[in-house]
Amino acid sequence: MRTSTDPLLSQRTSGVLLHITSLPGPSGSGDLGANAYHFVDWLVSAGQSLWQILPLSPVGPGNSPYASPSSFAGNPLLVDLEDMVRSGWLHATPEIFLEPSHCDFDTVVPYRMARLHDAWQGFAQGALNPERAEFAAFCAEQSHWLDGYALFMALEARYGQPWTHWPTPLAQREPGALAAMAAELRNDVMFFSFVQWRFAVQWGRLRDYAHTLGVSIIGDAPIFVAHHSADVWIHASQFELDDCGEPSVVAGVPPDYFSATGQRWGNPLYRWSAMQAGGFSWWKARLKHLLSLVDIVRVDHFRGFDTYWEIPATELTAAVGQWRTGPGKVFLMHWARPLQTRCPRRPCPSSPKTWVRLAPPSPSCALHADSPACGYCSLLLATPQPTPICLTTMSHKQWPTLARTTTTPAQAGGTLPARSSGKQRATTSVLKLTWKFTGP
Repeated sequence: MRTSTDPLLSQRTSGVLLHITSLPGPSGSGDLGANAYHFVDWLVSAGQSLWQILPLSPVGPGNSPYASPSSFAGNPLLVDLEDMVRSGWLHATPEIFLEPSHCDFDTVVPYRMARLHDAWQGFAQGALNPERAEFAAFCAEQSHWLDGYALFMALEARYGQPWTHWPTPLAQREPGALAAMAAELRNDVMFFSFVQWRFAVQWGRLRDYAHTLGVSIIGDAPIFVAHHSADVWIHASQFELDDCGEPSVVAGVPPDYFSATGQRWGNPLYRWSAMQAGGFSWWKARLKHLLSLVDIVRVDHFRGFDTYWEIPATELTAAVGQWRTGPGKVFLMHWARPLQTRCPRRPCPSSPKTWVRLAPPSPSCALHADSPACGYCSLLLATPQPTPICLTTMSHKQWPTLARTTTTPAQAGGTLPARSSGKQRATTSVLKLTWKFTGP
């Protein structure tokens, strides 16, 4: 198999998939408190070095992190309330029975959110100057996504319905209307910012603890986002929406052996031409932010970068639709450019500055069979069944020691069939893409 100099991908490792909310806890669901640290200890005692989690983002309909109001924010339900008590912003947990080994979200969500509101009031009234300064610094550093998210959540709390049903000046993000509501809802905006600060602090502590014990964290990024989200509200021009802001087409998968009508997910589809014109800046910011939180990112249903199933929004099922071509190699090459530098040995055939290689291309890979052969990064493929695919880039200091070997089908884990036709590829099982960047 192709050699990688990154320790996470150059040796055989194992771990456990367990989302944080599945941990036991005194507040009705798992969080970033003591039991998360105990789980890291357990991983070490079991000889495991990877902890895979579901998206860290806030939950949406059905309490699902895959329908989140933001792809940048952290889930408020993961914030450890006991940490707020120790900080002096929250009174000790009141006497309330919450099942420690079973999560009843209908009870847990309002309870936790009320406690977080109490903690915010405690902070606003009694925080020390260094704490206020730390909070202000966080807000300034994360303003590129935090300001819009906090206002979105405050407006959702005010109107309680999808953003397309808000007053037109707010739905269309008229600057004057946004400024007026930001001032009127300032306390709510600051509350949602405060919760994100505490999430970031607590997550950073847990991640650092895991790293000290040799445990790396695999994060998760759904390829599509929810329509009712700060992402779509703020970046509406990047999505296939009509004049009213509603999706004109939505995501899903076509009928197959498991479902005669397919799956209509309902997520708005990306307007890839607009995203490419902007250098895929939203995607770059999203993945860069997530990679600051975790060690590896799994992009869910990543095949949508190659081809995706487009369903007219008026259709109630996924039976009617068509395959559309995604951005493909153009997207991946754009993502690599912020990390690029000139190859120390020789330039890439496609560009003097590009050092990302998506090769050697496999006959089973529907992505980028014409990838340039630079040799300083790799796309590792196994079998056409659902399996990890690793795109790894290496630091320029690591390039001279890179072993330039070729992955054969046998080394990759199985015999690969001849290249499928477009129709066959359309029904191929969805693969999973794992990203790990070590940057120059």
